[in-house]
Amino acid sequence: MTEKLFSLANSIWPRTGGNRANSALSTITGPSKGKVIKKITLPFDGNSLNSLIRGVVVSEDGTLRTICNGSLSALTIEGEILWSVPLAPFNIIEDDFEDDEDIEDQDIEDNDDEDEDDEDDEDDDDLEDDRDFEDKHVSKIFRDNIDEDEFDDRYIYHSIPVALSNNRTLVVLRNAILIFDDKGEIFCQISIGELSPDDSGLSPNITYTGELILTSTQGSAYLFGNDYVRDLGVFGYDIRPVAMFEDNTFLITGYAELGICRVQLDGKILWDTGLKDADLIPVINSRQFSALGSFNEEFSAIYSPRGELYGRYSRPAIFSEYLNGEWIAFSESHVARLQANGKVVWEQEIEAIGLLLRHQPIVDVNGNIYLLDNEFLMAFNSEGKRFLKLKVGNESGPLSFLKDGLIGYISGDKLILME
Repeated sequence: MTEKLFSLANSIWPRTGGNRANSALSTITGPSKGKVIKKITLPFDGNSLNSLIRGVVVSEDGTLRTICNGSLSALTIEGEILWSVPLAPFNIIEDDFEDDEDIEDQDIEDNDDEDEDDEDDEDDDDLEDDRDFEDKHVSKIFRDNIDEDEFDDRYIYHSIPVALSNNRTLVVLRNAILIFDDKGEIFCQISIGELSPDDSGLSPNITYTGELILTSTQGSAYLFGNDYVRDLGVFGYDIRPVAMFEDNTFLITGYAELGICRVQLDGKILWDTGLKDADLIPVINSRQFSALGSFNEEFSAIYSPRGELYGRYSRPAIFSEYLNGEWIAFSESHVARLQANGKVVWEQEIEAIGLLLRHQPIVDVNGNIYLLDNEFLMAFNSEGKRFLKLKVGNESGPLSFLKDGLIGYISGDKLILME
């Protein structure tokens, strides 16, 4: 039987969102002391300007895979660095930047062609600005953090890793999919040309049958198998990673076009919800209900497995699954525990502006909630009482469960371990 290239690791936390459903609900306990036990300085590749995408996942053998400052590294749970690989050398394929002026001219011509096809002239300027950023492979989440004058060809995009079976690690770059073996050597490299992968920094998703689903800033989704790639269609633009249902269909947010859809692996749409402008990552719980928020619509929606509107929450939020079919909703101003239908159990006021496109709250097996706002890592119990608060600064990546009682995250150039 042919080995699957894209087989998700059976580990505590193999990708952002924790699992294929993006549920961010763990089967282990989280920290209780709020004590930082170790700070490990991570390697810097010396080349990349991409310092805002950072994160940590767990491989099958319990070792960690981090991405920070353009380098992919493997570490033990005790913090020993096993190997590190700079990603910049893999990011330029087939003289991608042989003639910068020609490329910039071509980008302008391409954008002009697309503008001619756009029916809404008032939106053309906004779309043009978006394409300028996307042509530099910079996500919208960076716009408030990096001056456009600082952009140059050394700026590379990479995803947060996905831990695969056999202790391999997958990373998506702007024009390549890379799989590294357990020693940090290239196991597989797949050129993706002008596909323009999602640049949110989140981990891409893996199907239950061992394919990679890659979404695009330009709105397409693609299915990669061992020896094929399938175009699943155009859904909108700035498409975040999908969430997988247990039957191997997926939920996708087709922003500004098809909206929220449940899709088969052949591209057939099973249902859509009519909510066209959902722009936050989709989450599916163990009962196969889904939840996601929309800044444009200024609310969040909960859907049944058949795509029926089951509940609403009055704020645009990023979700995590809570116990017994409930939800945790994380908005710009509040963290809330919701009943299955969106009714508020409790809310706590916080400030999370600027982080929503990247950072879900994560939930442990006891129903404790851990999250990052602009300055602090906080934890709340099932009743909404805060029991941890730790200052972390505003350059921190998403939280990950690493083992019982231990959370990891990357702040600046350091991996932080907290119990």
